[in-house]
Amino acid sequence: MIDNEDWVAFEEVIRPETEGIRYLVFEATPAGSRATNGNVLIDNFNLIEEPIVIPNAFTPNGDGINDVFFISGIKPQPSLKMYSRDGDRTFTSDDYQNDWDGADWPSGIYYYSLHN
Repeated sequence: MIDNEDWVAFEEVIRPETEGIRYLVFEATPAGSRATNGNVLIDNFNLIEEPIVIPNAFTPNGDGINDVFFISGIKPQPSLKMYSRDGDRTFTSDDYQNDWDGADWPSGIYYYSLHN
């Protein structure tokens, strides 16, 4: 156990833009200091590997295949709004559960706004 009252806790989310990252380098320096000798304690490090994948089509015809607009990799409680080609709002959810099945809307082009 490390007993030090001078530790400062930070919570960071790092999502590399490129694949194949093998190392992460962290540098900590106090404000106003050009260099320092010290320690960085990394605790509770979780690597997020699942990207967000949004389908470009789905087929809500009841055959059990692609019947709902399923977005993989979304965090809990994403906000989703679906619009028809004419701009009519067809669906809204502040906690999307991958369950929109197109309701009674006809086949066509739809637009979405997703906020995670």
